[in-house]
Amino acid sequence: CGVNSYNIGRPLMQMVHFFWTYLRVCEQCGTKPRELTLDLVIPAGALGNATAAYMAKKMGLPLGRICLGTNVNDITHRAVTTGEFHRADDMKQTLSEAINIQVPYNFERLLYFLSGCDDVLIRTLMTKMDSTGKIDLEQDLLEKLQAEFASARITDGEMCSAMVNAKEKLGYFM
Repeated sequence: CGVNSYNIGRPLMQMVHFFWTYLRVCEQCGTKPRELTLDLVIPAGALGNATAAYMAKKMGLPLGRICLGTNVNDITHRAVTTGEFHRADDMKQTLSEAINIQVPYNFERLLYFLSGCDDVLIRTLMTKMDSTGKIDLEQDLLEKLQAEFASARITDGEMCSAMVNAKEKLGYFM
């Protein structure tokens, strides 16, 4: 079987990262678990990590908003901010190669969970996506997506600048 995040086994295993991280942050802050709600910022490629984080949250991990970072191949950012999940005509090469994704396949899983597990709705949306390359989220589904997720889109230049800044100002090499 494949270990890419199209296989549900990978997001299931990735949930462990978020529980571990949450417990380490509580430890470092001197707080007891459940006394702290943690917002996350994670890269958004195929959305496997986002799916894992959301599943962990639904299991009771005290997570707040999950912010998804994208590069100029920004279908996720456009979906979260406008509800337009539209495949781009081409994929641009970037320095963040691992998140150069045109259509993140775990978006379907996130929509499924956000829709209250409405498999008929999600099947309809994804069939439309397969045939047209685009779907526009209805307002209620978009609001649910925005309540759980935020997003940001950065260029290669902005990414490099942030890395240099972290090194020069904080002594931290990313």
